[in-house]
Amino acid sequence: MAKRFFWILPIFWIFQGCALTSYTIGGIKPSARPMESMEYKTKKPVELKASSFDLFWVWTVTPPADMNRAFDASMAEHEADNFIQVSWVVENQFWLVGNVHILRVNAIPIQYLEEESPSAGLQ
Repeated sequence: MAKRFFWILPIFWIFQGCALTSYTIGGIKPSARPMESMEYKTKKPVELKASSFDLFWVWTVTPPADMNRAFDASMAEHEADNFIQVSWVVENQFWLVGNVHILRVNAIPIQYLEEESPSAGLQ
């Protein structure tokens, strides 16, 4: 009975999928892109994600995970013009078939307030 138990444990470990997960602290930025104006309204903080996959740890199957891709995908979704208080973490998952790299970005979306031009009332 004990011999069967020792064979079953490695089989469960192999078929569980993700063998190891590691996290790397990326950094902090005041804004995602240069600020166009200091007049803006903030929205609820969000988590943005971008990921990539390397098949058998060698061949890159998807485009690399980068912050610009995460920002571009989220700008329209959150109706934001920019993001402030940006911090990010890189998560690496090591699977039996390859690596998954996940970029997790925490930020606050902002929307610039429209300024009235002085010539708008002269028409």
